[in-house]
Amino acid sequence: LSIPASGLPHGNYTALDAPASEPGSPDAQLLAISDVLDEFGISSLYSSLDTTIKYQTVEEFVSHFDTLLHEYFEKQKEPSPTVLLSGGIDSAIITSYLGKDTQCITWGGWGPETSDVLYSKKTAKAFGLRDPHVVFVDYDKDMEVYEKAVTALKIPLLYHNVVPHIRMAELAQG
Repeated sequence: LSIPASGLPHGNYTALDAPASEPGSPDAQLLAISDVLDEFGISSLYSSLDTTIKYQTVEEFVSHFDTLLHEYFEKQKEPSPTVLLSGGIDSAIITSYLGKDTQCITWGGWGPETSDVLYSKKTAKAFGLRDPHVVFVDYDKDMEVYEKAVTALKIPLLYHNVVPHIRMAELAQG
């Protein structure tokens, strides 16, 4: 199941893969949130939600999922949240539900002109947020972070999966 989204802000989505049949017809494609969660391997994270509701259209599904995200973020107590903003669609969607006081942090990798930096700035601007704090490669610090993580967890880790997230989390914590 692929549900690409376009348009800003949240809730303004266009379903590109909508079923061709009319809602309610016998051949209508039924969608369930559980199908999407299973596809991404994250269904266990949402065990407290009723994810078995079936939908006749992608629009119905998106509308209900939008409501779930609104309710979730309204319940959060963090007055000034931080989001790791990559410039991709998933972090942009999450960012659309956060308030104007949200701090954005982006992994700058190899320089200020990388796609993550450029698109995260565009996303932040679209939602009226400050430009993201950008964390750039620092070889000495990065190797130290990586060695500490491998030592503490006692498991092999991919350098490129560990270092950016730890470095951005350090910035978020102050």
